[in-house]
Amino acid sequence: MRPFLLLGYAAALVGGTYLAYRPVFDSGFALVQAETGDGMLNHYLLEHSWLSLADPGYAGTLTRPPFFHPERWAWWYSETLIGAAPIYWALRTVTDDQLAYSWWMIACSALNFVSFAVVARRLGCAHAAAALGAVGFAFLAVVTEQQKHQQLIPRFWMPPAVYYAWLLGSAPSARALGRMLACLALQGVTCVYTGWFLGVGLVTFVPLAAVLTPGGLRKLLTFARTEWKPALLAAAPGVAALAAFFAPYLLVNRGYSRAYFDTLYLTPSAAGWLTPAKGTLWSGPAEAVLPVVSFECWLFPGFAAVALLVAAGWWVRREPHAPGRPLAAACLVTAVVWAVLCSRVGSTSPWALVQYVPGAGAIRCVSRVVLLVDLFAALAVAVWLTHALGRLGGRWRAAAAVAGLVVVVGAEQLGHEPPLTLRADYYPAVDLWAERLRGADAAYVVPRPGFSQEYEEVFAMWVGLRANVPVVNGYSGRHPAGFPLEYAAEVTDPDATVRDWLTGRFRGRVVVIDRADPGRRRELVIE
Repeated sequence: MRPFLLLGYAAALVGGTYLAYRPVFDSGFALVQAETGDGMLNHYLLEHSWLSLADPGYAGTLTRPPFFHPERWAWWYSETLIGAAPIYWALRTVTDDQLAYSWWMIACSALNFVSFAVVARRLGCAHAAAALGAVGFAFLAVVTEQQKHQQLIPRFWMPPAVYYAWLLGSAPSARALGRMLACLALQGVTCVYTGWFLGVGLVTFVPLAAVLTPGGLRKLLTFARTEWKPALLAAAPGVAALAAFFAPYLLVNRGYSRAYFDTLYLTPSAAGWLTPAKGTLWSGPAEAVLPVVSFECWLFPGFAAVALLVAAGWWVRREPHAPGRPLAAACLVTAVVWAVLCSRVGSTSPWALVQYVPGAGAIRCVSRVVLLVDLFAALAVAVWLTHALGRLGGRWRAAAAVAGLVVVVGAEQLGHEPPLTLRADYYPAVDLWAERLRGADAAYVVPRPGFSQEYEEVFAMWVGLRANVPVVNGYSGRHPAGFPLEYAAEVTDPDATVRDWLTGRFRGRVVVIDRADPGRRRELVIE
């Protein structure tokens, strides 16, 4: 690759990274781009995985983290991040846990960019189109907004999964099937949410690719009829990996799923699709004219990004024989189908039926479908943009057009206000409280009344992690069956409640400390 092309990709990567993580860089890494609930829970899970491998004296094991003590299966209550944890482990060999977390986020976003750009090039996109599409996939404000839940950041297996899905639909082979399923398995291990959405997206995309490619459906049916044995052999590793990883989830969470009305508030309405990320150019005007929606449903990418998507759709309709048209059409239809299936009008949504698809019962934030929509939309725009730039008839005209797009689209992404935590306010406080637990066999940190229990429980988990003491506290996708501290604010006698929970499950000395009364420390002996 010529040096100026590498420079262009590097500029897009550096610019997009700064755009997405500006507060972190501007603060000299004094800020962590995470809030003290889910954000710090994800850091806890990464640090837990590192300690389980690197510290022989650690109080937990990889699949048995030291929260909800003495529950054995809490690791499977929610995301494990194990697919992206090796990146964190590598960073922990050279820096502390706090910097490792920030750099882990940045590295995962960079890998998203690289993954998309490589796939776009493999699919015939021009360099400029591939780079712009990669920025849209990795750094658009609507994407960064979703990444306040850091488990959603590592999505670098999604583009190659779509690449092999395209090959499977347009020129089917056992290799394409096997590699598509391998990428799906890797994404599922990396993040359950994005893995599930990717899976249903591929189920939609592959038939569309076959139908929209001339002769594609006939080829796919012939392949299924004549090559089913090599296809099964190729599919086996990916299917086995998915089964091995998700079997514990299914067993541990048997009978537990999200009710339709529990997900409804987090299913985007029309107002959600029109509400931009906080702090961006149109967030103020949108707030003034649109109904208030959940902060999980700020999904509008900006008028310029929507205009590019509309232009791609117009091109697909007007030029049915253009090169790349079947790919762009399959991407657009897949994006639209899943945007519709995951939207609502009032209390009515197609999700009422989608919830019965295997695995959908684990989905609470239906709005996270925007990451699937963004993937296919960005690829469709990259394909169309390749065609459009080629028609401009000159390198300088194309360069001017790209520069204009960068300015117009970028202007609508500036100013995003992600959740932030000052490192100096959080981790030192954790360490101070941890000193009061050292030497205990187990502990419980009584949450402060009037504060978010989610944040209080995650703080307590960190206190236990730093003290290397298992804690009864916990926060995850669910609670253990019969857990008496689920609503801690309603517990009038935490000592007796902790004793009741641990009796018959655990023996040892339990230290109880109270965040609302720092001077109070007591010990319970469980026999």
